[in-house]
Amino acid sequence: MLKKLLVIAVLLGVAIGLLLLTARGQRFTCESAVLLPMSQESVWQALAVVENWPLWWPGVKQARLAPASAGAGGQLLLSLTGMPDGDPATLLIWQPSEILRFQRRGVLMSRTETEFALQPAANGVMVRFSLEVRGPQALLARWLRQEDFSLYTEAVTLSLQRYLERPPAVVQEGEAFAR
Repeated sequence: MLKKLLVIAVLLGVAIGLLLLTARGQRFTCESAVLLPMSQESVWQALAVVENWPLWWPGVKQARLAPASAGAGGQLLLSLTGMPDGDPATLLIWQPSEILRFQRRGVLMSRTETEFALQPAANGVMVRFSLEVRGPQALLARWLRQEDFSLYTEAVTLSLQRYLERPPAVVQEGEAFAR
């Protein structure tokens, strides 16, 4: 009996090892976009005030920049619903009124990148929100959670839109928008 369990454990270990090796180059991307009838600068303000993300970003419990971190290479401290607090995210791009991109460690030695890109449009600004997962987690996301990722990216852009369209006097401290 012990010998069978040992063989099963070894085979399982080999299978997981092969999954990790073969899935290292996997990528999964999901994005959503919304046209907002406002300036890029006003949208950027909602993105740049990281501490307010929990007011509009579903799943973000707490967010803050480490001191002197507003720029590429800076540290972003995030607390997300359903995830243990881990290593801080790293800001990859912080171009005011254009792009905010950060990267965090994912599961199974994977990396996740999150990006907001703002592009001028005829009637305002196009906001594109994207999530990219690289590594074994990308394979699992594609197989098991593709629809969830799609719904989530849409919820984030919709929530940002509602937050920006709501008159500032109405928003209460600690209020969050539901999906």
